[in-house]
Amino acid sequence: GINAEYMGVSRRSTMVAHLPALVPVLVFFAASFTFTDVVSGICMWRMPKPSPGWPPLPNQTHPVLPDVGFELIPYNDNGSLPTNFLLVLILATAAYAFIGTDSPSVIFARFFAVDGVLLCLRSITIISTSLNNPDPRCNNCGSVCPATMWGCVWMTVKKFPFFSCGDMMFSGHTVHFVLCALVFHTYYKGAYAPAVHVVAWILAVLGAASLLACRYHYSIDVLIAFSLTLLVWGYYHFQASRLASGKLAAALPGAAAIEYVERALGTVPEKAAPAMPCKL
Repeated sequence: GINAEYMGVSRRSTMVAHLPALVPVLVFFAASFTFTDVVSGICMWRMPKPSPGWPPLPNQTHPVLPDVGFELIPYNDNGSLPTNFLLVLILATAAYAFIGTDSPSVIFARFFAVDGVLLCLRSITIISTSLNNPDPRCNNCGSVCPATMWGCVWMTVKKFPFFSCGDMMFSGHTVHFVLCALVFHTYYKGAYAPAVHVVAWILAVLGAASLLACRYHYSIDVLIAFSLTLLVWGYYHFQASRLASGKLAAALPGAAAIEYVERALGTVPEKAAPAMPCKL
C-alpha cells in the first residue's frame, strides 16, 4: 500500500509520518555507503601490482582475466558512459517516486533499505579476493595511491566524483541499474506499464553492458550483482507482502528490521502479530 489517499492523509503529512522509517533507513544506507567507500580504498591499496609484457588493451600493464563479455563487446574508452546511464535511471526513478506516486517515502525507504544491505554484501566480497582490474585507467593506481593503506583509503573517501580500482566482485553500478528498473517493474501500474517496464529494463541492461565496454567490471561481477539485487529485493517484498496481508513475517534474517520499517510506513494492519525471532 503506497497510496496516501487511502490512508486519508496529505502527501506532506505522509512524508512526516514516515520519518521514523526513513531516518533509520537513510542512516543505515549512509553507514553502508561509507563502509563500502573505506573498503574500496583498501582494495585499491592491495590491487595486484602491474606486470609488464601483457598488453591486451592499449597501455594495459597487468593481466586481464579471460572474459566472454570482453570478447563480445568492443572496448570503449568513454569512462563516463556507465555514469550517464546511472544518472538517467536515478533521475527517472526519483521523478516517478515524487510525481507519480502519492507516497514516495515508501518507495525510498524500501529502495535504500535494500541498497544498504547490498552495499554491506559488496563490502565483504570486494575485499575477499582482489582480481586484476581490466580498466586501463587503473594502470597507474600504484603510483597515485599513497604508500600506506589508510592514506589510500582517505584518498578514495575524499575524492569526488568517486573513482576506485580493484573493487571488482560485485558491481555497485549494476546494483543501482537493477534497483531503478525494479522500482518501475514493481510499482508502476499505469496504462503504459508494459512499455515502461521494458524501457526500464533495457536501460538497466545497456548500463550493465556499458560497464563491460569500458572495462569497469568483469561479466561475473555484473551477473552476480544482477542476481543478488533481484534476490534481496524479492526477499524484502516477500516479507512486506506477508506483513501487509496480516500474516507473520517469515522467521528469516532481517525479518524484525523489515517489520519495523513497514510498521513505521503504515503498511502493516494493526492485527498483524510481531515477527517471530529468527532461529538458525
